[in-house]
Amino acid sequence: MSKRLTVRILGCGSSGGVPDVGFGWGACNPQNPKNRRTRSSILIQSADTNLLVDTSPDLRYQLLSAGVNRIDAVFYTHMHGDHTHGINELRRISQAHNKIIPVYGDQDTINDITMRFSYLFDPGAFNRTWYSTCLSARVVKDNPLDICGISCVWMVQDHGPCNTLGLRVGNFAYTIEMKDLPPENIKRLQGIDVWIVECLEVGTNSTHAGLEQVLKWAEVIKPKRIFLTNMGLNADYDDLLCRLPDHMIPACDGLTIEV
Repeated sequence: MSKRLTVRILGCGSSGGVPDVGFGWGACNPQNPKNRRTRSSILIQSADTNLLVDTSPDLRYQLLSAGVNRIDAVFYTHMHGDHTHGINELRRISQAHNKIIPVYGDQDTINDITMRFSYLFDPGAFNRTWYSTCLSARVVKDNPLDICGISCVWMVQDHGPCNTLGLRVGNFAYTIEMKDLPPENIKRLQGIDVWIVECLEVGTNSTHAGLEQVLKWAEVIKPKRIFLTNMGLNADYDDLLCRLPDHMIPACDGLTIEV
């Protein structure tokens, strides 16, 4: 019997969040609290495992808001800062539980984070007084991949300047930061019930999926429920809701989904 899972939307905003520190609220209504978005990340929870997908710059706030202080493993979609720069928060979690946390990603992502945040992986003789090894880097190779007892199918996605990884776990999939879905990924997504997919904006974008594209994919994949995430400044919650069919809704920070 497969594990029952809960997916918690820790954050559903794009790289600047909403509001953006430089550009404010954009087209998003500040009176609607569902438009206040931290950077995109999710937590996949079984009865005994907390699997984090990405460490956004807002991770400390996100985990405190969710009441979560234990992470068993991390899966990275890619190396961009809005998905990695909260990685230092894992140091405190590792220390609190006296546990080295495994982190998974493709070769480029692992190369990047082990270089930029080397003190978390190997503090070296000079820093060992202050730091201990907190994280263990693991390049994804097997497919499906077993992460702490959760079976994950990963897929390569085109994000323009780099590749990203999408993730399917049972009847649920999480695909963000991509501009296209090739036929092999469409095939991997067949049969899902719940799809969390990026929708950066109502219009089009050269490196991200927009609403029109997501609607076309949905007609082919036919999931029962779709939640839009990684939303930017022109993706107002109520405006999107009016444009969507009944089985699709914009996500909001803190939303939990049983899968």
